Amino acid sequence: MNSIESFVDRSATDADIDNDGSLDVLMITQRRPGLFLSRESGTNHSLGVKMRGTRSNHDGIGALLRIVAGKDQQSQICALS
Repeated sequence: MNSIESFVDRSATDADIDNDGSLDVLMITQRRPGLFLSRESGTNHSLGVKMRGTRSNHDGIGALLRIVAGKDQQSQICALS
């Protein structure tokens, strides 16, 4: 995208859609198709994790994932997607 356009934004969300470690943005606009903005950087790192439970909770719903690297820490609870 080489130019900035003006439009009415109705909804926006951010997530790492392309699994490159940087947040991408999806915007739903008024009277236009949705707009997907992918951040192209190569300096971020990401980790994909698939939670798997045993017996009745095969997707690991409610499991807490905590990642610690030095002084940095992140945690997330597995939920339905």
